[in-house]
Amino acid sequence: MRLHTLGVLLAWVLWSKVSTVGGSAPGESWQLVSETTTEAQCRALQEQEAERAPGDIPIPGGKMTVGSGGHITRYTYECLPATIDPRHRG
Repeated sequence: MRLHTLGVLLAWVLWSKVSTVGGSAPGESWQLVSETTTEAQCRALQEQEAERAPGDIPIPGGKMTVGSGGHITRYTYECLPATIDPRHRG
């Protein structure tokens, strides 16, 4: 993750999270979407991405879908300070 661009410290990161419950492959994955200089910029981008998320059922921060086998997949977006990497949460 780049923390400096043109000498400016990037303070907020928008992450996408895909989590699946049930089915043959439950789990979650995180992916860095964008880096911003302010929390407000990150939150605005979070709203845009949540609207475009796959899925057909709106949920806070994204959307979800229920598969034919009963598994649930959630597509959500989260703004975090650049010092926090959700892939390493325990």
